[in-house]
Amino acid sequence: MPMPLSASARLRDRPRAILYGRVSEEKPGSRSCGQQLDIGDRRAIEFSWEVVGRYADDGRSASQYASQSREDWETEVLPRIERGEAEILWLWEFSRGTRERMMWARLADACQRHSMFIALDDELWDTLNPDHMRYLDGLMADSVAESGKTRKRIIRDVAAQAEVGAPHGEAAFGFAREYDPKTGVLLRQVIDPGQAEIVREAAERFLGGDGLQTIAKDFNARGIPAPRGGRWHGSTLRYLLERPSLMGKRSWRGRIMESGGWPHIIDPPDWWAIQAKLRDPSRRKAKDTKARHLLSGIALCGEPTCRGKLRMRQDRWGFKYSCVGVYPGAPTGLGHVSRSERKTDRHVELMLAQRFSMRDVLERLAAGGGASENAGEVQAELEALEADLELAYEAAKRTGPGRLPMARLLEIEATLTPRIEELRGRLRPKAVDPMAQALADEDPARVLETWRGWTLEQQRSALRAWTEEIVVLRTGKTGRRELTAHESISISWVGA
Repeated sequence: MPMPLSASARLRDRPRAILYGRVSEEKPGSRSCGQQLDIGDRRAIEFSWEVVGRYADDGRSASQYASQSREDWETEVLPRIERGEAEILWLWEFSRGTRERMMWARLADACQRHSMFIALDDELWDTLNPDHMRYLDGLMADSVAESGKTRKRIIRDVAAQAEVGAPHGEAAFGFAREYDPKTGVLLRQVIDPGQAEIVREAAERFLGGDGLQTIAKDFNARGIPAPRGGRWHGSTLRYLLERPSLMGKRSWRGRIMESGGWPHIIDPPDWWAIQAKLRDPSRRKAKDTKARHLLSGIALCGEPTCRGKLRMRQDRWGFKYSCVGVYPGAPTGLGHVSRSERKTDRHVELMLAQRFSMRDVLERLAAGGGASENAGEVQAELEALEADLELAYEAAKRTGPGRLPMARLLEIEATLTPRIEELRGRLRPKAVDPMAQALADEDPARVLETWRGWTLEQQRSALRAWTEEIVVLRTGKTGRRELTAHESISISWVGA
């Protein structure tokens, strides 16, 4: 190794050396971490170094854009250098150490404080020599520039792939990739039959009224593997069902690309119905998996000044839905309304059977979903607005005359984006609630039969989805006369 003159005076007879190897990804012709360290071992023997540490970070980037940390570098190499535990840091090439400016500043400072050398394969560079540091600083600048170019190229390629709706990254759960055996180029994304069945079951059950936690618990009990191993959780299912890839579409920067795509696991109308249900604010407060009564926490007090949610109360006659707001002069513990659970549930069921056997409801559900009326006009306006927004983005990227100021771009975004989202929503096919379709029948008796075959969780989920409010009315004293359903309960139906 050609050793600079300044080195000979300070290096002891057998200097301590730390060897470090790193690769971002395996490429044809590149050296693996093991190969790099083997070269380092040979240099140590050749130049009589004492190797005090061999470290490697495989599959890790050293740039500022890295998404994963370098465990060996951050927990071993750099701390040992900062403690002065070696005289030499050996790297196969400069960029194996770092491509990040702030990291280089920290490394250079530590090396200079402890009078260290940096070895690049068979060349030794003195960090106390200004000329040597100027050379190393130049290598650092080159590494940062190359990293930036790579980043720019990746972003450009990702954008191009997104515009044509091509898949990106690793295959999502439910899918597999087919590659050209000779070139390794991606040919297509296809459905993984086994995983797709799990996705379909989760989607159907969620739309059918089962909660995410209930589905996850059942999957775990049946030994169904989760996407990345381990156990299923409600959050796992939520993340899975939120992915547009399930309906065969690519998302990019929060936008679902209409072009391109691949075979879908879930029909687009059902996927959009799942998103609406996942985003329903009432679901976040609902605890239907733990509920034991149909209307507790759902039914409201009929007193106009109260409208509080009814809770369960038990006395010697059984369970009752009761308001917790006590009116002046009321007997102890009695709220505005207090009604038998059995009779109240029966009244709700009768009104439900009446609703889902009505001709107009049956016709609406039989018609199914559909796109917006005047879809051609909506599509034309959408394409024009998207083109205007794209032109604004391109103008903002320019340099020199004609460049659109950032403030103006933000104004254009704020003006066009809400209308674009509205038009996209109008073009989406509207899904019909599968639970409502399953329940509807011209015979009220069959409606009741279907309803009573559902779990309590499904029934409560359906009531939350189909009703604006269920109010238990105040009736005053009725003596022994039985109340009718409409005297006892008021239901405001969604879309009525």
